[in-house]
Amino acid sequence: MSPFVPLREARAKELMERHGLDAIVAASPVNIAYLTGYRWWLDPLFKDYMVNPGGSDELVFPGYAVLPLEGPAILVVSSFLAMNAANLESVELHVFGQLPLAASPKREGWSTPEQRIAEVLSGAQHETPTVALAHALGARGLHKERLGVELGALTYARRDALAEALPGAALLDCTNVLRLIRAVKTTDEIELLATAATIAEEAVHETLRGARPGDRLGQLVDEFRTRLADEGAELDHLLFGASGLGITTNPSHVLAEDEVANVDWGCVYEHYYSDAGSTFTMCEPSPGVSQRFESLGSCIDAGARELVAGARASETHRAMIDALEASGVHDAFAPSGHGLGLDVRDYPIVMADNGLRIQDDCVDEPSDLLLEENMVIALEVSQYEPGLGSFNHERVFVVTDRGGRELIAYDRGQTVHPRAQTGRQTARRRGSSAIHDEKEAGNHTNLPAEAVV
Repeated sequence: MSPFVPLREARAKELMERHGLDAIVAASPVNIAYLTGYRWWLDPLFKDYMVNPGGSDELVFPGYAVLPLEGPAILVVSSFLAMNAANLESVELHVFGQLPLAASPKREGWSTPEQRIAEVLSGAQHETPTVALAHALGARGLHKERLGVELGALTYARRDALAEALPGAALLDCTNVLRLIRAVKTTDEIELLATAATIAEEAVHETLRGARPGDRLGQLVDEFRTRLADEGAELDHLLFGASGLGITTNPSHVLAEDEVANVDWGCVYEHYYSDAGSTFTMCEPSPGVSQRFESLGSCIDAGARELVAGARASETHRAMIDALEASGVHDAFAPSGHGLGLDVRDYPIVMADNGLRIQDDCVDEPSDLLLEENMVIALEVSQYEPGLGSFNHERVFVVTDRGGRELIAYDRGQTVHPRAQTGRQTARRRGSSAIHDEKEAGNHTNLPAEAVV
């Protein structure tokens, strides 16, 4: 079986046909993964200067992915990393660079994926990824066609090399085409995003309910990280508002007895990001604090009602502003929203129309995008009052033709505050069983919801 590939292929090919493209060529690690399912954790991290002192910031392991209108996707990777593509059965694999293997007879009992990689490595060994790409495109008859290329991910040197290797092709920048393809999620992507959100939601509530005055933010982050890991996810962020003066990830920040703090959290699950937030209060919130929190929640509800397919993103932003003003809140910070996916921020961005264009050689769209069904959007709003505290409300929605449907059933009826009957030792003693215990007990409140706000 091939690993899960999230590509919304029908949408991609519809955009390709609309703009007269015979193939799309991705060059960034995230879009190579999107088109083929291939991933290597060092791809976006390993830079030339790290292995070649005095070198550049260029990636050490560059590659390409090609989505043609016809036929299987093409993947170009270093021969050294080809084993990471061993299970990508539906992808045509090409390699570059000579892998120095000791001469030995073929091992008996190799698996089918191992045999496949051995066959690829024994074939043509191209010197550079660009030469390998040109060879692959030539073999498919695409070397003289209209190619949409993710030029934003290429250095000028790689752009020049590509033009030289493909003199007969029309190379068109399609950086924003890829962003627009990814803006609408598949059913499988929505399920992954919901799983990520559920894991993070349960982990952070268990962590914060065990908090005590004098605890440091670093302690909470460590516990949150552990709970995420128990569920197969990785930490992205856990940050606090500090004394109403802004946000911090400073591990030395100490929780006060009267703490009222904006708290924002997220994880990464199967490469998909979660992002959500609420307001943490060390004690039961006062009526004034509850009123501020409810006002922010009403802002989110108003925005969610405008997440209707066919509406402009700015209409959601306007509804959030109007709801704040109706509640008498005139100093909230950044009522806004953003897509979620393989990046912590995908298109669309919910904000007032800035008058800019999303454009490359293929597309030219207003930055105030039309919303489409199955876009997944986080709406957020916060407020900062020095001396009192900071407030936050953030939930994630799926765009439908009737408004935003909550990605999961977020519990935002009140601020997050410690359980009176439990302490940090109890919370820590429960450890990795916390999430599973609540599921077994039927107290699993964060399952995907069907209700439209």
